[in-house]
Amino acid sequence: MKRNIFLFLSLAGLLTFTYFFEEVGGIKEREAIRVSKALFQDGDLGEINSITFPSAKLIRKGKIFYTSEKNLPVDPEKLQKVLDVLANIQSLSILKVDPAKVKRSHFFPSETYKFSFDLGNTKISYLLGKKLDYSQDFYMEVISGGEKRIIVARDTSVTMGIYDPKKIKWDAGKFERLKNIILLSEDAYYNLRPLKNFKGPAVSIKVENKRNRSFSLDLKKMNSTPMVLGRLKYDELAITNYLNWLKSFESETIHLKWKAADLKQQVARIELTSKSGDSTVLLLFSQWKKKKGYFLSVSGDKNLFQLSPRKIKKFYANVQDFWFKRPLPIKKGKEIELLFKDGKKISFKIVGGNRFKVVPTRGSKNLSQKSFHKLVTFLIGQAERVSKKGDGPYTFLNNLLSISLDDLTFTVYQEKDELLLVSEKDQTVFHYKVGRNFPIGVKTSDYFNHE
Repeated sequence: MKRNIFLFLSLAGLLTFTYFFEEVGGIKEREAIRVSKALFQDGDLGEINSITFPSAKLIRKGKIFYTSEKNLPVDPEKLQKVLDVLANIQSLSILKVDPAKVKRSHFFPSETYKFSFDLGNTKISYLLGKKLDYSQDFYMEVISGGEKRIIVARDTSVTMGIYDPKKIKWDAGKFERLKNIILLSEDAYYNLRPLKNFKGPAVSIKVENKRNRSFSLDLKKMNSTPMVLGRLKYDELAITNYLNWLKSFESETIHLKWKAADLKQQVARIELTSKSGDSTVLLLFSQWKKKKGYFLSVSGDKNLFQLSPRKIKKFYANVQDFWFKRPLPIKKGKEIELLFKDGKKISFKIVGGNRFKVVPTRGSKNLSQKSFHKLVTFLIGQAERVSKKGDGPYTFLNNLLSISLDDLTFTVYQEKDELLLVSEKDQTVFHYKVGRNFPIGVKTSDYFNHE
């Protein structure tokens, strides 16, 4: 055991000595260069004819890069993110290595992480080597103009996320990211946005699906058809976000060879109309040939887009997703009255800042602040859905509580697993799914301290 420990310490000492002698010590021939300049010729991407990675080759045709295998256009934003990472790699030193004394595997245990740039008159090749154990630095081999160099390099980009300052000196996060980037497949560079060719601005969206009623959104007036119920308002931010999602969401992959006749079981349809009157239609299917999944065709696009289950939720949108479904406009200083089933009343008003306080205006002063906080939070939150009284199989017989503010009165009912708040003024019903425990108190005793 002691002999093994001695050998381990000896090896660690030799490696440390090698590092300081080669990378930090007195090598007179050492010089510093910026790898980013060698890669990008001072940022002039027009001089790059092709970029080759282990699992992807990107070829420039005119001003656009295409993938070699499927000849599909590369998403400029995705390529730029890769180039930005590579551009932050800087050389710290060039090593003078004697192959007779130091094995290649000391620097390059694997020949996997190779990539190259074809600049027309010259080709620059790179091989990512081992990361140093005591820093973020790593070895790279650079071959250009017949000259081969082994360098110590560093990713100088800003560290993202939360990190421990004590460990950051040797953290492997950037190094692992670089390895992953080098091994990206061609699929990772495709422009997978189904609406990449849409010519905006958009003025309307029409949505049809098998779960909800069809509806449309007017992006100019920021309203919907069907119109919002009662005194409710439109959520303009939700409408804008939905449009932005449509224009930017990505599929998992694309298929080039397909026929519309092979698509079956349509589950959703979205039509986007531009200011010029042109319409783009997205059709979502749950089967292609004999393959189950989610497949999207887009008018004017030759590709078939395959989506994962987590990407289809917004295709099943409901018009009420774009309404504010808040029952009561709580206002500080305004009196709110609760009328319980037993005929007792409690009146209160809200005072204070973010952590508001309830002050009784009629009734006992021994009120439960916790219960009133739950009530107010419930009333200013969003209902799951709204309807008109008379729609649906509801009896409205189990009256639990009435809530009044100014000229608005809400009656609270229980119907099986739902709690219903009915606006007596416009007969709008707010629906909440509940279990055995109600989100608010419905008895007089619920609103008093019992200590």
